[in-house]
Order: sequence, then C-alpha cells, then structure tokens
Amino acid sequence: MYDVLFFSNPVHECFVSKYYGAFNNIMRLLGSKRNEIVAVHLMISFCLPTLLYGYEIWHARAADVRSASVAWNNGFRKIFNTCWCESVRPLQFFCSCLPLSFVIHQRRLFYWKKCLFSNNMIIQTLARCCIDNIGALCDIYKFNVKDLVAAYHLKCLIWDVFSCML
Repeated sequence: MYDVLFFSNPVHECFVSKYYGAFNNIMRLLGSKRNEIVAVHLMISFCLPTLLYGYEIWHARAADVRSASVAWNNGFRKIFNTCWCESVRPLQFFCSCLPLSFVIHQRRLFYWKKCLFSNNMIIQTLARCCIDNIGALCDIYKFNVKDLVAAYHLKCLIWDVFSCML
C-alpha cells in the first residue's frame, strides 16, 4: 500500500530525461554565442523544476540524487564549456547557485516549514510526526527546527555551509 509513495527508478529517469530535453531546447535556442548567465537563469527557471518535481516528498535513494546531480552538473559544464572531470562548484558559486543536494535540502526544509505552520491541523500533526527527519536535516546545517520560521535566515545558513566547502 505504501509502495506507491516511493518512486521507482524509471520514474526518476523520466524526470532526468525531461530535464535534458528542456535543457537541450534552451541551449539550441540560445545558440553558440550565448550569454552564460542568461543560460544559467533559464536552466534554473525551466529545467530545475522539471528535474525536482515533487522531490520534497520523495523517498529518494542515493542513486536517484546522484543521477539528478550529474544532470544538474552537466548543465553547468555544457553552458561554460568545461571538461567533465572538472568540478562545477566554483561555477555554481560564481552564479550564486547551490549544488543540487543543497537545493533538495532547502526545498524539503521549506516544504516542512509550510506544513508545520499550516492552518490545517491535520497537516500540522503529520508534519510534527516527522519532526525527527526535519531535525536531521537541520543538524546538517547546524540550526534549530525553530529557525525554520525565517526563510531568509535559512537560505543564508545553507549558502554559508556551501561557501565554506569551496
């Protein structure tokens, strides 16, 4: 009964395929004389939602997150015409973009924040049942679950952790 909530690998591969399709369409339209920052902005606006559709509630396996991260990083490599063996983290930092694992964590934390502070008591209760999962994510970034109230503060904390890793 609960297996329906856990997406299998073929569904995830479908999202990765749609990401590549949207990305290739953008790159084809921009052509070879493209502005890299515009391409990154379009990738974030149109391709990222396709790649992470519903990711906030997925039980994502490490392999699924890795294949999505590879697709995300390949987008940066293609835009900036870099070698596949080079790290894209400096490019992401330059473009004020987070690596995909950080984006996933940020989106999950915002989702749970909305659930915890929802007007619907059933949603609040369900979110409180999962407080341990939220707490585990908060521990990664060294802040308290109560800090979920300030979205800007949360974004700054996640960005600080990423920028310290460079």
